[in-house]
Amino acid sequence: DNENENVPPLRVFGQYPGLKNLGSTCYMNAFLQQLHKIPSFCDSVLSLPNLDESSFLFSLQMLFASMSNATQAYIDTTGLCSKLKEYDGSSINVMEQKDVVEFAGLLFEHMERE
Repeated sequence: DNENENVPPLRVFGQYPGLKNLGSTCYMNAFLQQLHKIPSFCDSVLSLPNLDESSFLFSLQMLFASMSNATQAYIDTTGLCSKLKEYDGSSINVMEQKDVVEFAGLLFEHMERE
C-alpha cells in the first residue's frame, strides 16, 4: 500500500494539527503555530487579496488555511520553506537549527517586502 505511505494520519477531533518537521524546523513550526492562534494576525493573513501564487505570502496564507481546516494530524511546510529565503537570498536550510527570534525577523521582513 505505497500510495498511503505519505498520507498523514487523520487528526483527532479537538486536537490542533501539527506541522511536519522537515529536519530541524521545530523552531519555525512552533512560531508559526503561535502566530496562527493569534486571531487578528491569522485573519489578516487569510484575508490578503489577490496574492501571486509564487509569493511567500501566498504560501503563508495557504499554510494558515490548511491549519484552520485540517483533517490530517499534521501539515507539510515544504511549500512555505521553498519560498522563504535567508537575508542573502539563499534558500533556508531546513537541516540547520535556528534561533526563533532570528526566524521571526526573517519572516516579518518577508511579509513587509511583499
